Amino acid sequence: MSGININEASKEELVSIVRQLHQRLKDNARRLAQSKEFEEQVAMLKRELGEKNAAVTALAEQNVMLSEQTARNEETIRELIKQIEELRDAEGRSASEGAAAGMRVLSPRGQQREQPSNSRTFGNGGVGGLGSAHGTGGDPASTAAATIKRQSEEIAELEHKVRELTEENMFYSKVAARRGAHEAREALRALLPDKGADSAEVEAVASLHDRIRALEDEGETLRRMLRHQEQEKVGLSKELNDLREELSQLELDLVTSERWKAEGVMNHCESPAALSLTLNDTSSTQGGDCPPSRTFA
Repeated sequence: MSGININEASKEELVSIVRQLHQRLKDNARRLAQSKEFEEQVAMLKRELGEKNAAVTALAEQNVMLSEQTARNEETIRELIKQIEELRDAEGRSASEGAAAGMRVLSPRGQQREQPSNSRTFGNGGVGGLGSAHGTGGDPASTAAATIKRQSEEIAELEHKVRELTEENMFYSKVAARRGAHEAREALRALLPDKGADSAEVEAVASLHDRIRALEDEGETLRRMLRHQEQEKVGLSKELNDLREELSQLELDLVTSERWKAEGVMNHCESPAALSLTLNDTSSTQGGDCPPSRTFA
């Protein structure tokens, strides 16, 4: 077309040239419209990308906040578990101190100290002195029982608080996992923005990712439950051993106190002072109204 002379060209050639130029103008106009449309799409995608980046930033900040809250909850749970263990140790010590107080009250040395002042009581009332001495030993036991009850209530409150914090921690973990899955899905959609087969692939990959995340969360939950059950098992085993030792000690104290009571009664009945006291009581009773009769050989 560039080699044709316009002055020498025929009418048909000029018409053909005009048609070609007109077609080129149409093509250029169409390409220009497409380029403008592409520019508008690029601007729209940039705006959407900015919005998604802002949303991702907000989600990241919330995730950090939830992670910090989870860490604080775990620290609180550890402190509460430590307090529960300390209270259980204090409960065991209180029970041991109560048993030791009972032993001190029922010791033979204490009975020997109280026996001179209570000898008349043995002569008149039998084993009433031993019963009263044994009854005074109930105050330390009742104090220990009240302390154990109060500490048991505190332990129950702390365990309830631990359960609440554990449930809250699990809730925060689930929220963080869901947000992580949402971010992963948005990232996959950003990598494959087209529709059709790519969108189906994105959904399949996203669902697989969600399934993997759900299985990971379930496994972590089961591991936490297993660790918690192991801790409870260790604590219950320790508490059971302490209760068994306390029961054995109480049985031993009971047997010892019964033996001391029996020995005290036997010693009192066989002592010369008790016999002389009985004879004096008998003679004074007989001589109160009439003198004793004398027989002369």
